[in-house]
Amino acid sequence: MHLRSVLVAATVALVHPGCRDDEPPTASLPVPTHLATVQVAGWTLDVPDGWVTEEPRSRSAFFPRLLQIRLPGDGGTGDAELIAVKSTGTTEANLDRWKKQFDATDEERARWREETFEAGGASCTLLEVHGTHTVPMFSREEGHPDVLPGHAMLGAIWSIDPAIAFRALGPAATIERHEGAFRAFLASARR
Repeated sequence: MHLRSVLVAATVALVHPGCRDDEPPTASLPVPTHLATVQVAGWTLDVPDGWVTEEPRSRSAFFPRLLQIRLPGDGGTGDAELIAVKSTGTTEANLDRWKKQFDATDEERARWREETFEAGGASCTLLEVHGTHTVPMFSREEGHPDVLPGHAMLGAIWSIDPAIAFRALGPAATIERHEGAFRAFLASARR
């Protein structure tokens, strides 16, 4: 295992919004009770139990990774990857760029959502998208597919100075499973 932080027992108050009235509840991980921590731009965030911190592998000199965490799949679904990079451009421009990386059916697009909440005293805008992901040119790797059907992304632009972009990308079932933990991870930010 590449877990580089020591797990510590902690009591954590987590914000986990319920489902919207018009959608059925989804299976997600239970609220984590054992956490490691990571540092991003001088901020500390709690890493949920089961997530695996990895050495960041930047594929682009323009967007060096500040953080890389593997979110394990479950029973046949592949793992997802969470990365953090310094954000450039406006929040809206980043969200639009992420949306353009996905082709979606009407059913998949109906599940897209965007919301803003507070993390560490700063605004954090979260985007959830589902569909077929086309890997951007600067992120492509030889021997890996460039088009990924059945994927989802949780992306967040955290408006600290400088802004940080978090992106969890992987099979839709894996992303859905980790959605609550992703929100809790962001909400845990502190100096």
